[in-house]
Amino acid sequence: MPLGRHLLGSRGELLLGRGQILDEYFINRLTELGFLGIFIEEQGFEEIQPVELVNSNLYANAQMLMNQCLDGLAPLRQAATPGATTISADFSEKIRTGPKLPMPKLRDQAYQIIEDILEENSQQLPCLLLKAQGLYQMQHGVDTMIIAVLLGINFNMIYRELRQLALAALLHDVGKAALCEASRANLAPSDPQYRNHPYVGAQIVLNSSDNTFIECAAIQQHHERQDGLGFPDGLKGLARSPAVSAAYRPGEIYRLAEILSIADAYDVLTSGAYAPPLTPAQALENIAKRSPGEFNRNIVKVLIKMVQIFPVGSPVKILSATNDSYCGWRGAVTRFYPETPHQCDLILTHDEEGQRVPPRKLELRHDDEARLALLL
Repeated sequence: MPLGRHLLGSRGELLLGRGQILDEYFINRLTELGFLGIFIEEQGFEEIQPVELVNSNLYANAQMLMNQCLDGLAPLRQAATPGATTISADFSEKIRTGPKLPMPKLRDQAYQIIEDILEENSQQLPCLLLKAQGLYQMQHGVDTMIIAVLLGINFNMIYRELRQLALAALLHDVGKAALCEASRANLAPSDPQYRNHPYVGAQIVLNSSDNTFIECAAIQQHHERQDGLGFPDGLKGLARSPAVSAAYRPGEIYRLAEILSIADAYDVLTSGAYAPPLTPAQALENIAKRSPGEFNRNIVKVLIKMVQIFPVGSPVKILSATNDSYCGWRGAVTRFYPETPHQCDLILTHDEEGQRVPPRKLELRHDDEARLALLL
């Protein structure tokens, strides 16, 4: 079976090109590298064209730039004290005098991605953001930025704020790279240094450019909670819509940080960063249950409307349908209808016993009994 999209390596380099025939060797190797899923091409499924919100070359360039940024923080990693729960004066000085991020390049990359998303004229997240575990840190920044920008677009944020939000989202976890032993390791919540990464990341960005106060505020506050039980400063949220531009008050979570917090949480849950990955529907349910204590409910409501829980091309299983002979069958989504998310159009691939069948179209558009489950 031919590969449907380019696959990138740990430094953003091309691993396999679209059209590469995947044999058992390649499949086993991709599994070893931590790829959770890939897109393939197959006869009979030509009409399935998963949406690409961002051009693959642009995405690859962003990933390569993030890799360079993480590698460039090596001097800070060497100065960090493993297991420390506070930031020492010596380490703060290392940040001040240490490596600078290439902010002009990062801004340019973030702004290009905003333009790409705006050109798509989409207010929905119509794709699965698949990751390889070894590439998590680089891809997480880019994918969180895509989600955050889409949320900002849904709230009709002005272009200047979209740019600030995008840059903050792209760099929100650089503090982890300065505290991890390896540049692409993912600092887990159980690590004693985890609660330091928002502050460290904000200081790194602030030290790299003079005009990043808004971005740094969002980065430092992306783990704050509405109920004031977050970190690092225990700020509180007022659950206002981020579309309302109110004057910032001390002790309050900045509205761009509230968006970033939810974009970050959704990408973490669906990528399997710390636990088995959740489906989009499961992730939305998880986030909804955690608001209003943790998240701004106004943003959560928009996220729920924005995410396509069965993106085009995704594999699904039919749980119920008016024609119950199709229960248990599997297929791939060819069209998603936001107003009736379970009533997708499919191309069937397997029967209820798991046996492969010739591709067959099934339209569930008007089937009120239809219920689907995403297969990960």
